[in-house]
Amino acid sequence: TFHLSTLLCGAHRRAILKEVKYRLQNEKPCHLIATQVVEAGVDIDFPLVLRAVAPLDRMVQAAGRCNREGKMPHLGKVLIFQPEDGRLPPGEYQTGTDTAIAVLKQGKWDIDQPEIFKQYFTLLYGAVKLDAKGIQDLRTGFDYPEVSSQFSLIDNQTIPIVVRYYEQEERIVNELLVQLQQPWYNPKKILRLLQPYIVNVRHPALKQYCQEGMLTEIFPGLYEWLGQYDNLLGLQSKMLEPEDLII
Repeated sequence: TFHLSTLLCGAHRRAILKEVKYRLQNEKPCHLIATQVVEAGVDIDFPLVLRAVAPLDRMVQAAGRCNREGKMPHLGKVLIFQPEDGRLPPGEYQTGTDTAIAVLKQGKWDIDQPEIFKQYFTLLYGAVKLDAKGIQDLRTGFDYPEVSSQFSLIDNQTIPIVVRYYEQEERIVNELLVQLQQPWYNPKKILRLLQPYIVNVRHPALKQYCQEGMLTEIFPGLYEWLGQYDNLLGLQSKMLEPEDLII
């Protein structure tokens, strides 16, 4: 059984995916428990996918990891279930999930046909606020400096934290952190080399992590993790709740 989420650093996730692919290709037992991180840019091919009910596009993304390469002699199987004690984050994710359930209950849809998605997104876009920051009004008023200030293609509310992943990687991380403190090294190059050993966490958690003594700032905007890093689950903290894993 393997785990894949953003609580693992990039190097750890790559190692997990390599082992998962090997086991699948060699028909060895393999169970992967994953968050939405598996839905984008992850090339794995399972015969069976179980996905908790979610916004329609997220469920379809998960289904894309079932018989992905079309090599199975029969169709892959995707099961959508509703967790008995499941909690959804409020806002657009909850609205998208409710909209998907409502659309799917209307009839037996062919998920390969575009009509279901047209209806889903028409209902979804009518139920959520698409321009919460008033960007279009700012554009209409030609206030482009404020547009530049307010608009971001991807809302980045996370903080990079360097972790020590496995003993053989720990030496590399230690050397890079020492170099980062030296004025003659290029910090951009060092930060790029550190990227595989970084876990991004949300801003609200920063203060609490620091109070718990789990973080220390080693470079402006870059922190070092002093808490536990589990070889299966990654970043470990009593603060983490299931909804913290959902983006």
